[in-house]
Amino acid sequence: MRSPMPATPSKAEVRQAWRAALAQQPSTALAAFDAAIAEQLRPMATPGQTVLAFYPLRSEPDIRPVLHEWLGSGVRLALPRVESDGSAMSAYGVGADIDSLPESRWGVREPDPSLHPSIPPASLDLALVPGVAFTRTGERLGRGGGHYDRFLASLTDRTLTVGVCRPFQLLDDLPREPHDRPVARVVSGLP
Repeated sequence: MRSPMPATPSKAEVRQAWRAALAQQPSTALAAFDAAIAEQLRPMATPGQTVLAFYPLRSEPDIRPVLHEWLGSGVRLALPRVESDGSAMSAYGVGADIDSLPESRWGVREPDPSLHPSIPPASLDLALVPGVAFTRTGERLGRGGGHYDRFLASLTDRTLTVGVCRPFQLLDDLPREPHDRPVARVVSGLP
C-alpha cells in the first residue's frame, strides 16, 4: 500500500504524494488504521511515566483515545508548543483539558504556558512524533518547519522516540539532510 514515488524524491515530492494518498483514503480506512495504531501504542506507556504526545491534526492518526486512557491510568502527559517566535518547540504538561486547548495560528491545539507546567526534555520517557512520511528504520519527514528535528536533538538516550503514521506513509527511502533526526521506532498499525 505504498505511494508511488520517484527513485530519489525531493522532500516536496514526498509531501505532495502524501497529500494525494491521504485524499484517496476513505474515512473508514483511516479509522481502521487509527484503531490499529492505538492498539500498538496502548502498552507503550505505564503509570508514572512522562510521555510527550501530539494532539492530532485532521491529517494525522487520531491518537486521542489513547491519550485519554493514559491520562486516566496515571501517565504524565505532555504536548508540544511551538514558541511564539516559531524558533523552538517546548513540552508542557497537560491534563484532561486536552480537547479544549486553544488552537495556535497553525490550527494545532497547544498548551498555554501560563496554565501548563513546562516539562524538561530530559524527563521524558517516551516521545510520540507525527510526520508526513517515515521509513521502517525511523527516518522521518515532517512538514518542513524543523521543530521536531530540533526537539528530538535535545532528548537524551533514555527517551524512546516513536514515529506515528498510517501504513501509506511508510516509504522505503526518504530524502535526508544533516539536521534531520530519526526516531527509534515507527508505529503504523501494521504488524
